[in-house]
Amino acid sequence: MRQDFRVIGQKLEFKLRNLVCNPESLSTLVSNVNKRQVIFTITSGRSGSDTLNQLFTAVSDTTSLHEPEPSFMTLLRPIQYDLDLASDFLRYRKLPAICDAGTSRYVETSHLYCKGYFEPTLKMGLKPSFIFLKRDPRLIASSIYRGKAIPGKTRIALKYYLSPDDNVFLELPDWQNYSDYQLCYWYTREIERRQQVYASVAAKLNLAAFSIDIMELNEIEHVLAMMAALGIPEGALDMDRLAELTGRVFNLKSRPRDIPKDFDFAAQERKVDQNVRERISEEDVLAAIGI
Repeated sequence: MRQDFRVIGQKLEFKLRNLVCNPESLSTLVSNVNKRQVIFTITSGRSGSDTLNQLFTAVSDTTSLHEPEPSFMTLLRPIQYDLDLASDFLRYRKLPAICDAGTSRYVETSHLYCKGYFEPTLKMGLKPSFIFLKRDPRLIASSIYRGKAIPGKTRIALKYYLSPDDNVFLELPDWQNYSDYQLCYWYTREIERRQQVYASVAAKLNLAAFSIDIMELNEIEHVLAMMAALGIPEGALDMDRLAELTGRVFNLKSRPRDIPKDFDFAAQERKVDQNVRERISEEDVLAAIGI
């Protein structure tokens, strides 16, 4: 209930602000943000996003945060079918926070960004860089399943994860008939598809981007390659701290639910792979951006 009141309050505030704000103020805000390097992460969660955040603390003149306030999570549910609301959140909450950080680089590794904020960001004229953080789908699905965050079902999943009946890229017909693990696996496929589409869109728009696997975060050469691809100069890196952080595990959570040793992962996953249908394409994303 508290969450509902918070959402209602933000919607009302945004409507009032839209009545008095002018296009020039938005243009100025976008220009101010674009003077910085802003880096967002396209990822599923349970994929090393906090570890990635920690690595960027070794970069000078950089604000690096994992899931900070103002949180993308607050409006996750209503923005699935209201991208204007996502734009308002960016305009009145997130972009001012980025400017207030006061550093020339701002990095946010939240897995929530790719669940409704990518298109509004680019439609506004922002030019962020992107990190496509990946992990083996089965490992992600197993972690989510054991944490009881079942997409479309549990409260924690509705708070942080996409549901099959959201405005998703990969439709899963009759999803209510699938097992809990299959829904977790569907979610990993959904994020994989977003990564593919968003990477292609970023390339078309000449936006800096880098794809990296969670295991590669343990190897300094891959971390340095990521920094270089994003245009971060070697002189901005604290090499001693970076070496200290590389290979460490952050945000390790207990997983209260066990998976039976004879669990047939392949059969469970095969049924999902055979039945998902592409619902949103690269052309749809470009249209939403206004290209």
